[in-house]
Amino acid sequence: MVEGLSKKITGDWVDIGQAGLNITSLVDYFSLTTHSVATIADGLSSSTDQGIVEYKEHLTRPIFSLLDDVKFKSISFDALNAEKSSIDCVLFLTLIQRLFATKKVAVSQGEDGRISEIPRESIPDIKFILADVMARVKENPEYKQKTAVKMILTQLVIYQKERDTMEKLAPNITEPQKKAAFRENFQKTFRKITDSIQKYYGELLIEQQNETRDKREESKFSLSQLELKTLVPFFTRQSKEIARIRSIISFAIEGRYKVREILVRVHGEEKSVLSLYEQELSMYRKMGNTLAVPATAETISNSFALEIVRRLHSVIDSSV
Repeated sequence: MVEGLSKKITGDWVDIGQAGLNITSLVDYFSLTTHSVATIADGLSSSTDQGIVEYKEHLTRPIFSLLDDVKFKSISFDALNAEKSSIDCVLFLTLIQRLFATKKVAVSQGEDGRISEIPRESIPDIKFILADVMARVKENPEYKQKTAVKMILTQLVIYQKERDTMEKLAPNITEPQKKAAFRENFQKTFRKITDSIQKYYGELLIEQQNETRDKREESKFSLSQLELKTLVPFFTRQSKEIARIRSIISFAIEGRYKVREILVRVHGEEKSVLSLYEQELSMYRKMGNTLAVPATAETISNSFALEIVRRLHSVIDSSV
């Protein structure tokens, strides 16, 4: 092993153990902003097929795709650092699951779970919103029929018209005082349009998350029906393995020493890392089959996602 790497892995795991006592300390440890927490909650809400397992795998696969390139060419440290944030997210979620299993965080008991508003601070900027909406419309044209999407697209048309008008009139206004007033008026207009787009996007997120919640609640299943403490050893092992990969990538970024050798070694562990998610679903399947009304592995995984989304919304609310 590269000199200093073993110490890095051990030291990071000790730090994680100290931070993993509650969700708030984990948010601080991973330096997650309110927007980051909201993005994670949104990602979980969108992963309706296999819940949290689906989302963790979705975050993990691109890391190994990037590492695959290192065998043939150099990869930028910026790209590597960006993917490290994804593995941070995977570790963050697995540690929260462990908190549920150890009962340091209680499972909800029949809460409604529906939301009526999204904190303004958690709504992304216009560039992200438009890219997201356009991508969804391209994937599913019927998405355009949603009221909030229609309003967003209408506001976009208004924005483009206002911008064209501004660019057409601006060259004719030369007097400094009038020019300043002219700019201020258009800035107010653009701010109003921006606020409207963010408002309608917030409504879209609320609708999406509530639809996801309703779909999950149809099963009438609750994690409280399971002996979650039996999952503690597994979540500990999964966390430790993800933390080790994270430490190795961090070591490569920070030291920039023997980077290719280190990353090629990590890439070789793709199969074993991804198998952790298969094992997780397998454990859920066995647990679900022991219930009076059997629950599928997907139902249990979705329930974990729903529980964590609720907790993350509480984190967001407390930070506002």
